[in-house]
Amino acid sequence: GPGLALTRVSAPSTPTLFRTRHPALALNVTADDAAGTADAVTIGSSVNASATLALHPGRVFDAVFRVSGLHLPGLQLAAVHNLTVDPDIEVLCGPNRNSSSLADAVTASTTDVTIGPCTLTNTNGNPSVSRSIRLSAEFFVDDDANSGDSLAVEATLSTSTVQVATTSPNLQVLEPLIQPAISASTVVAGVDANDTLGFVVGVAQSQMPAYHVQLADTALIQLSSPYTLTGANVTGAEVWTPGHGSNIAIVPTATNSFQVTYTVLVDMHVEASRSFTTHAAASWVSHPSPRFGQARTYFSSPASQVQVQVANPVMSIVLETDSAT
Repeated sequence: GPGLALTRVSAPSTPTLFRTRHPALALNVTADDAAGTADAVTIGSSVNASATLALHPGRVFDAVFRVSGLHLPGLQLAAVHNLTVDPDIEVLCGPNRNSSSLADAVTASTTDVTIGPCTLTNTNGNPSVSRSIRLSAEFFVDDDANSGDSLAVEATLSTSTVQVATTSPNLQVLEPLIQPAISASTVVAGVDANDTLGFVVGVAQSQMPAYHVQLADTALIQLSSPYTLTGANVTGAEVWTPGHGSNIAIVPTATNSFQVTYTVLVDMHVEASRSFTTHAAASWVSHPSPRFGQARTYFSSPASQVQVQVANPVMSIVLETDSAT
């Protein structure tokens, strides 16, 4: 009617939506090269884990950041090497959230390292800029692991509203399993005092490097040994170091088949008709120099040894006649 003014009402504009971005985790895991391949470990191997927690602008409450070993037993936490926090991140930790030291919120066990609970705030005003907390830890493969096991490391973040996790690729446990064998006749007969004998101890290729390999005939270091070593020659191995009176072949790293040829001298006082047996054996370890824990030691002997039979005495009679006959 008269005196009324019409007011045009426009349609409501599309509201602006603000999306909170969840924290993100990144994990990088590397092992030492003792197993001979990047995706494998052995007993005594070190495993380094570097985890990064990226926080976008905003605040997260009751944050617990953890790096832990998976598929246990077999992987133990050895050390926490580094913890860094970007400048734009404010930290409040402790039961009452009154500590600004993230380091004070770190706890460690034999299997994991944990930070928190804390309130974490990225104070940078640029929504496209994240700030990070970085944690580096070192694990080692202990003696509970066995060939064929799979080990891994996991990084997790739990807050009052979200849980995030990332896991490394599996690391397969390998062990150096080698088998020595003597390539000689099972029985050597008709041997006399001061005779020279030779026998070959061969080692088959392992699925991974074997370290500090020792081939020995333990009879050679016995005081009552019926023979002594006069020579030893190795073929197929990169390193040859004699030891223990040159009766042991020490090959620090064996990745291929190799053999040692022993030459021995039968003792001049060996009893006639006596028989004796060689005592060849091998020992080796899984890791050359573990940073933590211990390498596993292995022992193995050939399925058969050389049996030596000393000859029986032979009497010769020579008859001579005088010229009268």
